[in-house]
Amino acid sequence: SNPSTASAERAAVSGPATIFAAASMKPVGDELTAVFTAAYPDASLTWSYGGSSDLVRQIEQGAPADVFISANQKNMTKALSTQ
Repeated sequence: SNPSTASAERAAVSGPATIFAAASMKPVGDELTAVFTAAYPDASLTWSYGGSSDLVRQIEQGAPADVFISANQKNMTKALSTQ
């Protein structure tokens, strides 16, 4: 890819993102946050960890999640059906 295009794309990533994730994802989330925010300093990630079924329930009740990472397919399917 063209270096100037890559720079423009990197600059375009900014603002907050809220991620709901299975509690088992915390080590990965910590690493991802460090790498992502180093690459995109104008962006921020906020993680909410918990049981997948509890997180789906929160999403169904209107909790603001930009991303959902489930520990299993059953809860991912349920989350997708709420959209």
